[in-house]
Amino acid sequence: MDWASLSKEKKQALLLIGMWVVGGVVALYYFVLAPYFASRSTSESELDSLRAKISQAESTMRGDARLRAEFALYTEEFRFAVTNYIVPMENPLSWVTEKVYANARQVGVDVQTVAEVGSSSGYWDGAIKSDRTVKPYSVRIVTECSYQQLIDLAEVLEKSNPALCITEISISPQDMMPTKHVLNMTVEYPMWGRKLKLNMLETNKAPEGV
Repeated sequence: MDWASLSKEKKQALLLIGMWVVGGVVALYYFVLAPYFASRSTSESELDSLRAKISQAESTMRGDARLRAEFALYTEEFRFAVTNYIVPMENPLSWVTEKVYANARQVGVDVQTVAEVGSSSGYWDGAIKSDRTVKPYSVRIVTECSYQQLIDLAEVLEKSNPALCITEISISPQDMMPTKHVLNMTVEYPMWGRKLKLNMLETNKAPEGV
């Protein structure tokens, strides 16, 4: 088609059609495509923000679960130590005697007596009044045994309680029984010096905020 050969009316019609097409394209961009792209950009930004929040929440949940598991573990370990290693304030001699006899039976030693050893030192009373919560509780164990049984008894006592301390051992030979000797062993256990608030030991529930 030759533009020069077209009539004036056809030229005007084609110009109008061209303007209409261009206007339609511009309108399509500004009123349809531009809002879509802007909306898409906003949506992607919102999705990125939401993904970040979800990731943070998942991390927090994992961290919270880990902290609660650690709290439960440490609480159980502390409860075990309180029950098995620290002499209670009520009937301490009975508690220690039961432990000593149970340990001695494991190595075939027949304990004769377990007696409390009094302490004249006022140091621990003063320490307890300040900030200390435990003090030593001493007992004297008397039995007859061989040297090997003595070693076995000392070993089983120390393994049964990592806070226990053997402070004195006295061995007296017997003429009539050269393979057995009279053994006097002084042992110190940790003992509560004053009552503590141990409500946390009654449950594995972590406190608020843990």
